[in-house]
Amino acid sequence: AAKAHPPLLTYRADSKIGPTLDGVRNSLGLTCRELRRIVLANPSLLGIRVAGGEGEGDDPPSSFHQRRSFFLKEVGLTSKELRTVFLRTPCLLQYANLRPKASFLTDTLKIAHTELPKIIVQAPSFMGLSLSQNVLPKFVHVTEACDLSPAEFGDICCRVPQVLERSLHGKIVPILGLLRDLLGCQ
Repeated sequence: AAKAHPPLLTYRADSKIGPTLDGVRNSLGLTCRELRRIVLANPSLLGIRVAGGEGEGDDPPSSFHQRRSFFLKEVGLTSKELRTVFLRTPCLLQYANLRPKASFLTDTLKIAHTELPKIIVQAPSFMGLSLSQNVLPKFVHVTEACDLSPAEFGDICCRVPQVLERSLHGKIVPILGLLRDLLGCQ
């Protein structure tokens, strides 16, 4: 773990690592084995702030609890869904700028708020992508190339959320080009 995340060697065991491990495990209902697997796969998780809890008393909520609350209360994931997604994508609770991505789905693509949990469960790494450098260029290219409205692209995202995670130039552009060539369409 220290080899993959050298700052780990500077953390205090009693005031940083221990409380972080306990906070993550207790907040998500993880077993010790699951926690061990996640930390070994993603040691930077130990660098997130869990202390401060959920904002009790004078302590502001920790970044971990703010993100956890976002997924549970604003997106509408159940605790079980969040746990499942976190086990598959441990960096989920380290992603930044979450609200603009959720707003993009609901406001721009006109996706119903009730569809957000399904999208996050099926395509969690979407929440870690840059909206301006990854998601918007993908959206613009697909809507222009396929003559789709934003809501039609939103429908596609609801049916196949993984399209949000796919590489524009590695997957989407070649597929659309191949289809255009094979079908003889513009």
